[in-house]
Amino acid sequence: MNDPKILFHLLPTIGFLLALVILAKIVKERRPPTSTLAWLLAIIFIPHLGVPLYLIFGGRKMTQKAESKPQLSHNTPSASFDTCGADTTSLIASERGVFPPSAHNRVTLLAEGKQAWETLLALIQNARHTVYIATFILGRDETGRALVQALAKKAAEGVEVCLLLDAVGSLKVTKTFLAPLVAAGGQVAFFMPMIHWPFRGRANLRNHRKIVICDGTAAVIGGMNIASEYMGPRESLSRWQDLSLSV
Repeated sequence: MNDPKILFHLLPTIGFLLALVILAKIVKERRPPTSTLAWLLAIIFIPHLGVPLYLIFGGRKMTQKAESKPQLSHNTPSASFDTCGADTTSLIASERGVFPPSAHNRVTLLAEGKQAWETLLALIQNARHTVYIATFILGRDETGRALVQALAKKAAEGVEVCLLLDAVGSLKVTKTFLAPLVAAGGQVAFFMPMIHWPFRGRANLRNHRKIVICDGTAAVIGGMNIASEYMGPRESLSRWQDLSLSV
């Protein structure tokens, strides 16, 4: 393998075989015809560019992985709501992965960043059993540091704390930044790292959800990321005009 001539002939062979595998995979996928044709032409006519692009951006959906996960509900309605004579609860609960509706809920609009932060922080501080958070952006700023500190405190109290960050949206977040939470017993994970094995992930498949659920009874959801440009302890006119909900 020290002979550069062997390597020169081996790499095109590997690339050709990889292109054949990708072509077979594309044909089997249920893609729109235009998308299928575009990828086929790119890999056939410019394989040195089409193959790496497909490995990075080739697909957004992971049907098999999604289907292998357990359902979120057992399709057993917990309440009965009739609309025009139809049992809408049964219809909703029968959908895969959808919780049946429940009564006596309260929803509050959080239209301002300071209000959203105070609500979010109070929700975490009052948690007794679990704090589950998924967010696209966690800021390395005043808001992000305050969140890590609040989560670390709850984890140290014995509360189960799980934090899921998007690997692109929270690219600036380091292990050092999250160290207090991890040291206190909290769990941290990054969704879809940019560097991954071929066919094991998609660089353009991102997790834009912003969800905070505490004790399975209360949540803050919506469009605000947990960063100072969206929410924080002080009022700011330069923030994104976004909307969240307290449920």
